[in-house]
Amino acid sequence: MSTPSSQFLEIVRRYGIRLHDVGSSEIGLPLKACLAAIDALTDPRTVILGGDVWRLTERESEPAYANWHCEPTDGEQVADYAIRSRQVAREYVSSYPDEDDGTTIYSLVMGRR
Repeated sequence: MSTPSSQFLEIVRRYGIRLHDVGSSEIGLPLKACLAAIDALTDPRTVILGGDVWRLTERESEPAYANWHCEPTDGEQVADYAIRSRQVAREYVSSYPDEDDGTTIYSLVMGRR
């Protein structure tokens, strides 16, 4: 079984923000790091099922109540789904109103097909 690329893991290690203060096991990434992490995914069987947007306050992280998801289409090959899921994630994150000041972070929900 393939694992996420070393570049992806390094991005998460360096820039990831644990969301444990709200009882979540997710890790969030600021805008530029999230886009770089999406681009670093190269395994044709790893898909981005969706993601969540979080806001950082002085005391904690809180959900922004914004998210996206990507489902496979009928007959879609796994590798094509993986590519499309990354495009959907990139488009959502890129278009989300983010002042790029570090207070908005994105968590990716990934799966393996």
